Parts: sequence; structure tokens; C-alpha cells
Amino acid sequence: MRLKMCCLFVGLLLGLATPAFSQEFMKVRVPFDFKVGSQAYPAGNYVVTTQNLITYRLACAETKKSVAIVTEQVESPIQAHSSSLVFANVGGQYHLMEIWYDQHLGHAAPEASSLRKQVIASNAKVEVLASLR
Repeated sequence: MRLKMCCLFVGLLLGLATPAFSQEFMKVRVPFDFKVGSQAYPAGNYVVTTQNLITYRLACAETKKSVAIVTEQVESPIQAHSSSLVFANVGGQYHLMEIWYDQHLGHAAPEASSLRKQVIASNAKVEVLASLR
């Protein structure tokens, strides 16, 4: 009985600790085709969701095509960001680099570090603003 109550209490605490945006929390209109890793995605309206602030899912409202991205946290203590998706324009092809949901906290896609070098050299970074739910 004691173990059962302890498990129930821990479950309740974990449920309360889930962020308010653990489901659908960001909508964004991406005006161009883009890649996440080696997969191509069409321009369109996307919903961004997360369950754990590490894995994000982008789902296209029109095609229902979606992608899960395992990210790592990035901070921008000096520059404030709006809620947005940041893309690198490399040779005319856009690649998702970062997801920003807070002014100073965001998450980088796995290929962001290699893209960042190319973006710095060509200043080809595009930020697409999102709306929070």
C-alpha cells in the first residue's frame, strides 16, 4: 500500500512538472521548402510540438508529413529571440538549424554546428517567426 501511494504521488508530481507547452505550442508558416537532415519538407503551415524539450515534432498541416528532431539546448544570453524556426540557406537550399521558443533559450538540430560555419561565412541565416498557442 505504501509503495502504491508513493508511486501515485511521484506520478502526480511528474504530471504537474510537465511544461505548459508540452503539446501543440507553436505554429509557423514556412514560405520555402526545407530539409531536416537529409529529408525534404514542403513550404506550408507547421505545428511544432514537444513532450520533453529535447525531441521536437514538426508536422505540416497540409500534407500531414512530420519529422521528429532530437535537439540540444542552446542559449543566447545577449540576443533575444522571438518564437521562431531558424534556417540556414546553403546553396539555395534551406536547412532547419534551431527552434526558439523563449527569448534566450532554444534548441539546435543535430546538423546545426556544421551549418553554423557555412552561415557565418555567407551570412545566410533566415528566421521565420512563429505564434505561440
